[in-house]
Amino acid sequence: MQVYTTINAFLLSIMRHSNFRHRFQTTTTTPAQSATNTCLPWHTFFKPLQTKPAQMKLYYTVATVYFLMLFAVACNSNKPADSEAQANESNENKFNSNEKSEEDTRFVVEAASGGLLEVTLGNLAQQNAAAAPVKEYGQSMAMDHSKANQELQYLAEKKNITLPTKPGADHQKLIDELTQKKGAAFDKAYMQAMVEDHEEDIAHFQKQADTGTDVEIKAFAQGKIRILQHHLDMAKAIHASLK
Repeated sequence: MQVYTTINAFLLSIMRHSNFRHRFQTTTTTPAQSATNTCLPWHTFFKPLQTKPAQMKLYYTVATVYFLMLFAVACNSNKPADSEAQANESNENKFNSNEKSEEDTRFVVEAASGGLLEVTLGNLAQQNAAAAPVKEYGQSMAMDHSKANQELQYLAEKKNITLPTKPGADHQKLIDELTQKKGAAFDKAYMQAMVEDHEEDIAHFQKQADTGTDVEIKAFAQGKIRILQHHLDMAKAIHASLK
């Protein structure tokens, strides 16, 4: 509703500088009511016009802008929400007074989204993979990261940190891409993704272990580096065997 009010306020400001201001004022409202009215009645766009061509052109231009902006808002409202971004926004409102705390919190949110990604892809690998080692790797990922996700959930609740309920937009994009693949094509794409993802994870977890300020979050990050390295070594070996 706030977005629509903003659009109407924008168009009203245009009308105040044109010769059409009277077109958008009803005869049934009092001056006090008009001062508080921030919403343009849509039917006024279709009132019969007897005016100069230049004025008529401006009138229809404003009407077109109005409906295009409403259409854009409606389309944007149908886009799926980014759970990771929503979690970060919620946490920023809670921890915006401390930059270091915000960095710790962002690590937890990102790690949670990554954990959801690994579980989802691990389960997918057990369905779409062709090679037995890839299926077994996916099973290990689902089990190991489910356990890590539970530990992270406990830590987040203790720290009053909001976690994403599903993978973030970037992670979901990878899930969508791999969902379309099956057999050998899936095997290669999935193992390549696991190599790249675990290399990034190790770097992020190591950075948090080295520079984080929250003792418990630092300990969580440090404690997961070894298993992440094991996952990476496995991913590289399986990926190499598929070539």
